[in-house]
Amino acid sequence: HRPHRPRAQRLNALHGAGRSRFDAMAMSMSPERADAIADAKTDLNQFCQGYCKRPVTKQDIVYVVNRFGNQFQAIVKLNCFSGQEYAGHLSMTAKDAEKSAAHQALLAFAHTIQELAQEDSKKSKRKVRQPLTAEQLAEKRANQAEAGENPAITPKTRLNSLCMKIAKRYLQKGETVYEALKVAGGFQATVRLTALPGEWADRCWAG
Repeated sequence: HRPHRPRAQRLNALHGAGRSRFDAMAMSMSPERADAIADAKTDLNQFCQGYCKRPVTKQDIVYVVNRFGNQFQAIVKLNCFSGQEYAGHLSMTAKDAEKSAAHQALLAFAHTIQELAQEDSKKSKRKVRQPLTAEQLAEKRANQAEAGENPAITPKTRLNSLCMKIAKRYLQKGETVYEALKVAGGFQATVRLTALPGEWADRCWAG
């Protein structure tokens, strides 16, 4: 007999591989699991809450337990599912009878649970947008400037965009060199574009 693991430990093991709560629920319903019924009531609550997209109340899931000699049988009524009812197996205690009824309800909704698990899996596998590199960001800004999307784009950005088009690659650090010199009446800057082909790489432009 396999010992029953605490619920938190069981769900952590299931979710550790990136599975959704519905994946964990589907696995817990597997008949070969020794604890398949142990958390059935909690799993049923979570399923109803996830399917209905709202918190469930005591009136949404109602258990009725009947005694037959020394054994008990429970019926669970799902008012959040138009009052559908599911009967569990005969059990030695009332609590086990309720768990059995909850387990039967989960089995009845097994197909729906699988569909919800697949939906969660698709959402989690959506491509995460990677941040742009500095070079890609510069190219994007330059393209936006050319399209007139961002009037705040500076002439330096436009110059970088032009150089990338001529060089047909991203610019490397140090390939656009600015130098500011103090002159009479203020400052004057020069720019050298070493990414340009041929003799243009050695030329210097003054502002």
